[in-house]
Amino acid sequence: MVAMKFWRGVWVGCTHAQLMLPQAYDALETVFEKWKPKVIGHLGDYIDTTALRAGADGSRDEGEDIGLDLEAGFDFLNWYFVRKASVKVLTLGNHDIRPERFLGHPNAMKRYLAEAMQERAKSTFKRLG
Repeated sequence: MVAMKFWRGVWVGCTHAQLMLPQAYDALETVFEKWKPKVIGHLGDYIDTTALRAGADGSRDEGEDIGLDLEAGFDFLNWYFVRKASVKVLTLGNHDIRPERFLGHPNAMKRYLAEAMQERAKSTFKRLG
C-alpha cells in the first residue's frame, strides 16, 4: 500500500478584476490565515476584458476601461501570489486570452496594445514565479 501525502491548497477562479467584491478579499485572507496552504492556484479569468469580447463592437461594453481592468487583475494576482506556498499555479481562462485575438490584427493600434498587454502579463507572471 502506498502512503499518500496531502497538501492543503486554496484555489480560486473567475475573480474578473474590478468585478471582485471587497468581501471576497476578506474571506480569502481568513482562509489563508486559518488554512496556511502549501499550494495556491488561480483557475483563470483574473481579468474581465469586457471591451474585448467578441460582441462588444458597437455596444456599451466596447467602452469598458481596459486599463482599470488590467490593473485590478494584476493587483489581485500580486496580492494573491505573494503568499508563501510550495506550489503556485496560474491557469488562463477565456477572458485572460481575449487580447491574443488582436495580436495579428491589421489595425496597428489594436495589434500594438494587444502585444503590450501580453508583455505586461508575461512580465507579471515571471515576477510572481
